[in-house]
Amino acid sequence: MSASSRTRRNYKDSRAASANRLYPVEEVLSLYGGVSRNTLGHRCRLGLPFIEGNPRLFLGDDLNAFHRWRKLVAKRPCGPDEVYCFSCKQHHSLRDIPFETERRDRHRVWVKITCPETEVETPTFLGIAKFERLTAPSQFESTPESHDYDVSSVQGESVQKPEPVPEVFSRTLLPENAWAVHAYQIQLQEAQGLHDKTIKAKLRHILRFVRFLDRMRFSDLTPEIIQTYKRTLVLSEDAEGTPESDEEAIRRLSASTIVHELGDLKAFVGWLASQTGYRSLNPDLADYFSPPNRLFKLAQISGDTYGPTLDEIRAILTAMPSTTLAQRRDRAALAFASLTGVRDGALVTLRLKHVRLARREVFQDALKVNTKGSKTMTTFWFPVGEDMEAIVTDWVEERIAGGADGDEPLFPKTPSAVRKRGAPPRPEFLKSATEVRKLIKRKSAVADIPDFREHTIRTTIARMFDTWARTPKEYKALSQNLGHEHVRTTLEHYGKLDTETQGAVIEDIRNRKDEPELATMFENWQKTLDEMRTTLGGFSAR
Repeated sequence: MSASSRTRRNYKDSRAASANRLYPVEEVLSLYGGVSRNTLGHRCRLGLPFIEGNPRLFLGDDLNAFHRWRKLVAKRPCGPDEVYCFSCKQHHSLRDIPFETERRDRHRVWVKITCPETEVETPTFLGIAKFERLTAPSQFESTPESHDYDVSSVQGESVQKPEPVPEVFSRTLLPENAWAVHAYQIQLQEAQGLHDKTIKAKLRHILRFVRFLDRMRFSDLTPEIIQTYKRTLVLSEDAEGTPESDEEAIRRLSASTIVHELGDLKAFVGWLASQTGYRSLNPDLADYFSPPNRLFKLAQISGDTYGPTLDEIRAILTAMPSTTLAQRRDRAALAFASLTGVRDGALVTLRLKHVRLARREVFQDALKVNTKGSKTMTTFWFPVGEDMEAIVTDWVEERIAGGADGDEPLFPKTPSAVRKRGAPPRPEFLKSATEVRKLIKRKSAVADIPDFREHTIRTTIARMFDTWARTPKEYKALSQNLGHEHVRTTLEHYGKLDTETQGAVIEDIRNRKDEPELATMFENWQKTLDEMRTTLGGFSAR
């Protein structure tokens, strides 16, 4: 059987599974596009690790590693008579199909074939020695027909097919512990309705604790074991410049991470104590996961986060080119984020129909837009400047004039020109908010401005509220426009002054001279505070 007649093998995504998630058989089958049970059983016989029991469970990290291995062992170098076809992803024998040649230099020859499967021209380069052997069939050593390609090329060396996964964590994981974690995983998803990202974080923390327990059962947990694990985590945060043991070197964790991890473990063990088979656990066992007060306070400390001013954002926009459609898209995306304060997840999922130019507003429909907490809201444009409004307006009008309809992405992955018959498929959405962060990093460097995250633009806008708002009602409207149900959220998390501004305000107070109307101003300020307390339900300015 020639290589060109071999059936193309479709290898699954080696990142499809969540690393710390436990998958039963049914979920594994659906995860990889309806793979049959026989195929999954064959992969288990090849060495795919699993946790035996009812149900049989697979760790996501093992699934990803196994599919990476399948791709690795499928790789093989071309035979002396073969070229690799990028169209059908197979090897073709130059003995069986015609080819054209064109000498490029004294070291290589350009060979062009037409793929017999897809009829697409495939070019490749051959070395002079290989080409000379190809033109002299009597001296040509072909690839044996019986070759089953049971080798893989690793760093230039052909090796026998290795074990897919060496000694891995899931092979040492006790089945009863795995079933308990899987039951809690279902509880988080179905009973609490948590987001996948939240569940991933909790499972990561729980499985780190399971690794620490090694072969110990959850039913054998004691306060002493929990205290030892807590010391391990705290030492990994405190051991600055001191030698670390193997346990301490699990990972260098921040105070915030440790507090979150202990909180997740406290919730897990508290739930576990109410389950059948674990009710003999100490009722107060979960309380031993409480973090030390010192660590809890350290986790609440946040340093000054750089947030650009509106003038600095305007400088970046001025430095950004606008020659191509992609460049105008990037420029409009930054201006839109400054104009509306939308989160990065919403920015990359908005559609053209969500922007209403006449009303200067954006409708963030949670059914289509990735908003925080699946919250549907209407956001009006902040008064940041007519220049930014013009950039966004010109971009939306250009997209509409180019033939884009309302369901297309506001900021597509690959903006196309005017739509014509036979044009490529509809533009795709940006893959993730990472593209926006990369954009800001590149453009801020061009404008010689420190790099910042897209989310800090919301802080920039919130710091302007004191300038824009003259009454508590106006401040409430601005806060609600940012997506906050309570003004307290804006004041506590976004309204914090940076150190430089704080110092400048204190300096102005120190240098301010007494004025006749100072008493009147103080009375007006007290009246405004009373109105704010009433609006916020007892909020205190202290």
